[in-house]
Amino acid sequence: SEGLKRFIRYLYEYEHGRRLRNVGFVKAEQSEDECTLHIHGKGLHMKGERKLTVYLFFNAGNECVGIWQGTIDNVNPAINYRLHYTEEDAGSPENFQAIDGIILESEMGHKYAAVWDDKAVDIGNMRVLDPAKEREIPREEIRQEEPEPAREEEIRQKEPEPVREEDYRLESVMQREPQED
Repeated sequence: SEGLKRFIRYLYEYEHGRRLRNVGFVKAEQSEDECTLHIHGKGLHMKGERKLTVYLFFNAGNECVGIWQGTIDNVNPAINYRLHYTEEDAGSPENFQAIDGIILESEMGHKYAAVWDDKAVDIGNMRVLDPAKEREIPREEIRQEEPEPAREEEIRQKEPEPVREEDYRLESVMQREPQED
């Protein structure tokens, strides 16, 4: 449809606010007032945990503000989920426009995040906007999906910057971080 913005971002595991390793990717399809995210991750090292809480987030000054979206149940080391959200789900049209990415948090506080525009985000100190908003994500909003391999050229379009890990094939990135020569 008109004005649909599509992009792919890598999903990283974070520890103490530091980016550790690539564990998958998020495909976004965003229009003026709603967005669909396809979340694909594997090798999440969940250590027996089965749930991930989903937050959209934006930066307010130096603060990372999370907006609770629901819980993904029965996570095994791989996830393939779809999240559809609107201006209302983001809390306001202003919040919707400000969304900088998505954070997945395990029951033990382990975090995974995809950041839309590679700026520094204090993932470790997220402040949740409205913890009272305890709703399960309706089944039609989040559902198991068949993983779709991302095409190399889709990822390349992402940022016309000097060659770096984004230019490697996604499959190889998912197995290991590229070695520095």
